[in-house]
Amino acid sequence: MQKNFDQRKGHLQSLMNELNNSIGINEKKYFHLQTIENLIFHFERVKTENDKNWIYETIVVYFKRCSEIMTSIDRNTSKDLFYEHVDKVTDYYHNNLGFVLLINRTIVYLIYFLILLLCYIFLNFYVVIIVASLLMFQTFRVFKKYKEKMVYGLFW
Repeated sequence: MQKNFDQRKGHLQSLMNELNNSIGINEKKYFHLQTIENLIFHFERVKTENDKNWIYETIVVYFKRCSEIMTSIDRNTSKDLFYEHVDKVTDYYHNNLGFVLLINRTIVYLIYFLILLLCYIFLNFYVVIIVASLLMFQTFRVFKKYKEKMVYGLFW
């Protein structure tokens, strides 16, 4: 059983390396390489054999689809590819393995700033301190998950 599992993870890693070597630097974000790499990295943590088979088959189909559209990839095709193949797997990892969505830092900091500003304007300074503490906790939590390779994202 362990040998079969190792072969699946190894096969996924070889498909990943093949895709990574066949695309240019500018196209890498469109193929969700970091997300797929994190999914493969934590493949052994998947609990049941049925789930492992489903994830393995889904990612293999994803790689086949990537090789078919490699020359005509754009932002919309990338989104469709993500939602068609990767999204269900990331939902499983999120719900069962504790993965978190990685959002662009600029957007996160802008949202944090707006939340703090609104709290300051409509509430009081003590609420701002409490909300800022919660936002810092969330930022550190996501950073910790990032270091553990437990994050995923659409264009990451």
